[in-house]
Amino acid sequence: MRTFLAFALMSGLLLESPCFAGQKIKIEIVEATQNVLMTGGPKPASPEKKETHCTTGEAGDVKTQDCTTVTTPAVPASNAPPQIAVAFSAKIILPDGTHVRISCVEGADGCGSIESATPERTKQTWAGASETTTGLGMFEAKRNKNEIVIYTPKGKRKYQVMGSW
Repeated sequence: MRTFLAFALMSGLLLESPCFAGQKIKIEIVEATQNVLMTGGPKPASPEKKETHCTTGEAGDVKTQDCTTVTTPAVPASNAPPQIAVAFSAKIILPDGTHVRISCVEGADGCGSIESATPERTKQTWAGASETTTGLGMFEAKRNKNEIVIYTPKGKRKYQVMGSW
């Protein structure tokens, strides 16, 4: 009977432990970045090119010339549509003080930008096609191995742990 009570008590303590995988934790999001990547798109045609390179040499009174011609084939025009991908990343601090980099790519289940509940405290800066937001604050999250689900004012966001910063 004592063994059973001890087991039940220990099981209850384990379920209350902050290390339990399903429990929400508080994380600080130091900065979040959104990168817009564009590839493809229409391209003009290019004609065939021929380039000839010659080297000359002398051996006594005899002059020689050796020529090589390199042909670059023509490339037809392309009307391929541009491809746009949006990648999201963030620098976060876990409750134990660990600094972690997380990221996801638009289209992946639950991926999206992280919005602050206090937008008046955030600062956004642009560098080319990259937007970085700081001052986002504290968020509730759940971690399961290399996946972190962040609870934002506009819903859950799912990111992958990429390493430390």
